[in-house]
Amino acid sequence: MPQDLEQARGIYRAIRDLWLAGGGGLEAHDRLALLTVAAGMRPFAFLSYMSHEEQPAILDKLLSLGLTASPCSVVFDIEISPEGISRATVEAYTRAERQRSPLKGIGVWKEPGKSCGRFGMGSFGQELQYPRCCEAMEVGTKRRDHELFLTAIVEAEGDDAAIVEQARLERREYEKASYDHCREWNERFYETLSQYPFVLHAACGTCLRSKESPTAILNRRYEELALAISDELHLMVRWGAQALLRSRDRD
Repeated sequence: MPQDLEQARGIYRAIRDLWLAGGGGLEAHDRLALLTVAAGMRPFAFLSYMSHEEQPAILDKLLSLGLTASPCSVVFDIEISPEGISRATVEAYTRAERQRSPLKGIGVWKEPGKSCGRFGMGSFGQELQYPRCCEAMEVGTKRRDHELFLTAIVEAEGDDAAIVEQARLERREYEKASYDHCREWNERFYETLSQYPFVLHAACGTCLRSKESPTAILNRRYEELALAISDELHLMVRWGAQALLRSRDRD
């Protein structure tokens, strides 16, 4: 068991009146994510599902509990190279993606003196200590998605850097040639909830096929932590995973 288990238990009790994820299906998982840091199992957690209005109260509470916390954002920095599109247009698209609303939330550390600012999307999984194989799958899916979307813009508007950049900043919609990568990611996400409900990432195909994979090992460690902190937390994480799976089945 982690050395700082008692501190994690105390923080779990102290945040019971807060909705870290707006009370949604990943509420328990965000609590577990925070507690992995409090227990000393990870150096960093990122809470991103609360509303903008809830963020100040959550931030103040975490600071009062002796954790280091600050507003954070994750920005697009993935290298893309769609076939047949000029470098100038690719750079314009990438520039627009950096300017568009980044993923925002609260970064949490146990180590004092940390602050966040911005992380790059391409290396964010490393910061969160996701298995490298799963991180590579995540980045690869995002790369494929952006390459297809940029290709769709160019097919509609032409290979013009200024027009492409403006189209992206204005959030115009275009049909991609394929959505298979999105469907595959969704399947892996729900399969992860089914097989490994205590991990905090979507597992890659290799991890889903092995009970001794990095994701499987991480799932066991995080489940042990949840049980050690509270039977209630253990049940909440399992319930949250099942609720998401059942919502998928109803859709």
